[in-house]
Amino acid sequence: MSETEEEYDYSAYGIEKSYIVKLLVAGGGLMNGNAYREIEIHYNNKEEWENCEEAQKIYFCEYGRNPIRKLLEYTNIEWGQDDNFNLY
Repeated sequence: MSETEEEYDYSAYGIEKSYIVKLLVAGGGLMNGNAYREIEIHYNNKEEWENCEEAQKIYFCEYGRNPIRKLLEYTNIEWGQDDNFNLY
């Protein structure tokens, strides 16, 4: 290790395992300078997603010059026709 490098020792105080589904809901450049928008849904495992169970967390995310990541109060998703969905 060189003189400018530092070595860190970390301890894990908890581990969160989840299955994350990311739904792209807008892209191609947004009017606020960001590139695209996603809804990020966290489940404990893949089976919860496949069985349409309640999510652990749902985030609204935008990526680009002005990134946003906001935890939403919703924990359920309802699918409609043509891949439309509602969060509740």
